[in-house]
Amino acid sequence: PVVEDDIDWWSKYYASKGELNKCGSYAQKGYETLTILSHPLELHEIYEGFSDFCRTFELSRGKTKFEEENEIVGEFKGLFKVYPLPEDPNEPLPHRTMENLPSNSLEECVVRVYIIRAIDLQPTDSNGKSDPYIEIELGKTTIDNRDERIPNTTNPVFGKMFELKTIIPTAKDLIIRVKDWDLLTSDDVIGQTTIDLENRFLSKYRATCGLPLQYNVTGPNQWRDSVRPRKILYDVCKRNNLPVPELLDEQTIKIGDYLFHLEDFEQEKHLTIHVGDDEERLALYILHKLRLCPEHVETRPLFNPIQPLIEQGRLELFIDIFPRSQGSPGPVFTITPRKPKP
Repeated sequence: PVVEDDIDWWSKYYASKGELNKCGSYAQKGYETLTILSHPLELHEIYEGFSDFCRTFELSRGKTKFEEENEIVGEFKGLFKVYPLPEDPNEPLPHRTMENLPSNSLEECVVRVYIIRAIDLQPTDSNGKSDPYIEIELGKTTIDNRDERIPNTTNPVFGKMFELKTIIPTAKDLIIRVKDWDLLTSDDVIGQTTIDLENRFLSKYRATCGLPLQYNVTGPNQWRDSVRPRKILYDVCKRNNLPVPELLDEQTIKIGDYLFHLEDFEQEKHLTIHVGDDEERLALYILHKLRLCPEHVETRPLFNPIQPLIEQGRLELFIDIFPRSQGSPGPVFTITPRKPKP
């Protein structure tokens, strides 16, 4: 996306946090903000842990002795539904709640991991600081930015994007580690967090790529999804057994008995020169009414496997998942940290 004058991705970030002294003219120009979450995305109150489609059950190996700990050897994902049958066999059966299921075939995906910053990391060096960097593991792939470690800090601003390819569900667990660089000894793991990409991919809340508040085709907030809003709206309605959206004209969409008019959403909005077509903007407004996952930054606690119950700091980030079957992903956000002006 294009950067305008004093506007960059960090302008949106600071405007969203209410730190207007750091966002330049971003707010005055009418650009939209994003959602800042103080917790992991899946723990948001409406998202059901992204287990709305299927739940995860750990599989453990049987014990030979009572004192032995359970050994987790895998996971089973599934969901059971019990329907009461009518007493009269001539009455229709209950409506099925699990229809239009996602495909169970392997899905090749591009995954973009945006690491914003870490907060209150547990120090590992004798000076009460650390030299943190990021390591990401997904399946058999491990990448890091060790050469870009940030010296002597417990609150590093990383501003780094990592792009990986994966096949869901073959490699679904994304592990993000914050490690401490050491010159003479092996690098220590400060803390890590694990994200189940398959749950996000399958969820009805469409947690693959957070929806921005506005559909822009140019500018600093250019649309980054591989699918445009109207196609997303069609797919969401189909999956949730809703009527197919009908485009009556460029500013009116009908879904069942409901009519949605663009003017109802934009009466008090200040539109920039970067917005896209009317029907795409309207579709996006409707999608937000369906409570799908918005554009966001989530905050995840970090834990060390050696001390699994003690938080070692927090990490701000967001993740985009782009299935290859839906086309090429949009442009990358540039989140490089700002440099002090001389």
